[in-house]
Amino acid sequence: MIPDLSVIFHLAIFGLICAVVAVIGGAGWLVWFVIEHVRIV
Repeated sequence: MIPDLSVIFHLAIFGLICAVVAVIGGAGWLVWFVIEHVRIV
């Protein structure tokens, strides 16, 4: 059974958004982590 193209498209968009959110969230956490430790030192 071949999935509908619209389903694949929506899954791709959803995955892309999740990836962007994960990257932004990870980068933000990393920046906060570094700033906190530098400030302590």
